[in-house]
Amino acid sequence: MILILIASLSASPVHQPSLADPGRLQAPGSNFRYDYIDIGTGREDKSGLNVEADILQFNASLELNDTWFTRFGYGMNSAEILTTKIDQTTLQVGLGLHSMMARQIDLYGVVSYVDYDLETTDSGVDQNTPGIDGISYTIGARMHTSSWLELDINYTIIEVDDLDSDPRIGLTALIGVSSAVSLGATYSTSDDSDILGIGLRIYF
Repeated sequence: MILILIASLSASPVHQPSLADPGRLQAPGSNFRYDYIDIGTGREDKSGLNVEADILQFNASLELNDTWFTRFGYGMNSAEILTTKIDQTTLQVGLGLHSMMARQIDLYGVVSYVDYDLETTDSGVDQNTPGIDGISYTIGARMHTSSWLELDINYTIIEVDDLDSDPRIGLTALIGVSSAVSLGATYSTSDDSDILGIGLRIYF
């Protein structure tokens, strides 16, 4: 059972769907911003394993020009099964491309390098698992639905070594509360797990 859980965690690196920019900061139809820092937390339910994991995620995006942006992410995922605790840390570095397709819709894609490590603690004894890496591919759409609400829907595939990929669909709703801060809620699902989370976005 422990090996099954480790394989499940390896196939599904910590993933918190990115929060969308708040419509309150810009009129619908204006350019979407990609300069921000995200801080998020959530709960992951592992399908078929009766295991839940706590998630803490940090993301940053830097706009390079009107089309290209970079994305950086660091996440922590912690789960317990019987007497074993499994901690996973994930590092992601990616390059993204976006384009406005309509007055209130922006399409984007991101290709990222993913590197993460697993550490298990069984009855108080630490056991390090060799790190593994791979590539993730994300496509998505950001949509202004009002002057204060934005939706972000995305689809992600992560290819890691010889493990099967686990496509994930995510949806985020974000409300702008000031000119520099937004609050959001996110949900994502795959065959292996479901994630519910909340987050804070700070613009720069």
